[in-house]
Amino acid sequence: MDYVMSESFFARGWVEPKRVKEEYQNYLKSDKSNSFFLWQWISLEIWSRLFLD
Repeated sequence: MDYVMSESFFARGWVEPKRVKEEYQNYLKSDKSNSFFLWQWISLEIWSRLFLD
């Protein structure tokens, strides 16, 4: 989860860090129903690193 917990991801200002951290912790507790959010955030950060940085 280096992508969604990175400083660059939070610094972009596109997501609320508290919400991301909460969703990630919920995912780790076996609540896999939020995996779509994580996938979107990971994809967003990878895209940003490729095309914006």
